[in-house]
Amino acid sequence: MFTGLKKSESRQLAALELLSKADTARDAALAEFARLASEVMGVAGCFITTFDDKFQYIKFVENVPIEHDKIAIDRTMCQYTLADRQTIVCIDTRLDARFSHQPLVKGGDILFYASAPLIAKEGAVLGTLCVTHPDIHQPTARQIASFERIAALATLYLESCYNIGLVDALTGLPNRPCLIKEMTRLKQSATGDYALIIFDCIDIPRAYELTRYLGVEALETLL
Repeated sequence: MFTGLKKSESRQLAALELLSKADTARDAALAEFARLASEVMGVAGCFITTFDDKFQYIKFVENVPIEHDKIAIDRTMCQYTLADRQTIVCIDTRLDARFSHQPLVKGGDILFYASAPLIAKEGAVLGTLCVTHPDIHQPTARQIASFERIAALATLYLESCYNIGLVDALTGLPNRPCLIKEMTRLKQSATGDYALIIFDCIDIPRAYELTRYLGVEALETLL
């Protein structure tokens, strides 16, 4: 999956793959960001999402009748936030060609919609923070600025989720603790059959020998 990618690209893919999976503690924290955003904006509905290269994953939703937790990106309202990489605030979605065809707009569930991108330091859009209302709504400039600050805080939280202890700093790939965490998650979910294959290509004594004779840079290039 990661062969031939630059370190930054492999780290982004590893992060997006980790974020697409369910994580009870992480998703509970994301719920609080979403609830705070709806409170600040003075609206009823909220949801928060993550992305991979094909799908949007709904990590939390409240007061919005979204039926699926995994949606193809080109079918989502958030696709424009992802593409433009900037906050979208739509006072009346019925008058916006980007959103007027959406079922939740036609059904009157989402007339006001705002979405802020969760952009990591390396540039990847990890997801979106969204708020909605069943009536048209005009937030103040201060409310929008606060909404964007909450999105920035949610981004920092998500970055810490995959950067601290779960991704190898050198290669940008998921590490051993991440593997153990994922195995635990799969065991607890108890759905499907899985096979685990581990390739241990180099042991510590051999790594030490390579470092001594060829230098640290050579070892890092090998890894």
